[in-house]
Amino acid sequence: MKTYLIPTDFSSSSVAAIHYAAHLSTQTGVSKLILLHAYHVSTLESILPSTEFVQMVPQDIAENSRLKMLELQDIKSEISGIVNEGVEIELQLVRLPLLRAILEIQENNPVDLLVLCSKYPQEDMQVGRNIVEISKISPAPVLVVPGKAVAVPLKKLVLACDFKKVTETIPLEKLNKVWEVLQAELLVVNVDQKGLHQQKDPKMLAQESALYQMLKPYQPQYFFIDHADTIRGIVDFAVDNEAQIIIALPRKYSFFESFLPSNITAELTIKSSLPVLLLK
Repeated sequence: MKTYLIPTDFSSSSVAAIHYAAHLSTQTGVSKLILLHAYHVSTLESILPSTEFVQMVPQDIAENSRLKMLELQDIKSEISGIVNEGVEIELQLVRLPLLRAILEIQENNPVDLLVLCSKYPQEDMQVGRNIVEISKISPAPVLVVPGKAVAVPLKKLVLACDFKKVTETIPLEKLNKVWEVLQAELLVVNVDQKGLHQQKDPKMLAQESALYQMLKPYQPQYFFIDHADTIRGIVDFAVDNEAQIIIALPRKYSFFESFLPSNITAELTIKSSLPVLLLK
């Protein structure tokens, strides 16, 4: 993982995600962090009055850009003391819609990881409210970082996985890259809502599928958990086992969307406590 791309809208959550990425970079041999702020000034916005009857003139647009670059430079100064010596921190300020800007940067740079902040209702966040859309179009794996996530060395990972159809759902090449960098303990978990496997050993069941051979080099441990709420069950398992990241392999983004808090409750606070790495 040589290059991280981290979009920011300057919300507290997106800045926290940058700090998390800076700490993570010290463990993953990163050589470059790209901090991106994308903002779009439409043609109409530049020639017509806004709702406050203030017309955007070229001087206003230029001043707005200058102020945004100053904010990026401030964040760069904050994390310069966190990253390893020699790591380049590149600033990108582009007048494009966010999704298009992320795609264009990845077309022109070999990005290994896209780091996004999670979504919180108390903040109007350009990045947070577009997590699923960004994840769908990003060629690079996506790491979603909750605002309360604590940057600690990654020693234990939870892989949420269906033991069936593994050849269709596990992007083995991307998982190999993660493993080569982190060399962390891997816990493979499947939520057994119907109790179908209560009398079966999870490792033995995994051996019956292609999963066992695919993951054998990682020497994982296998677990079944019985929980009515699949997402809550996985997150509780990860927290109870002191994991630092959950790896999700969703075939449908409804699974991923369940990690995104929609209101402030104790349950959703738990769900948002760990970063989620989306491999597809």
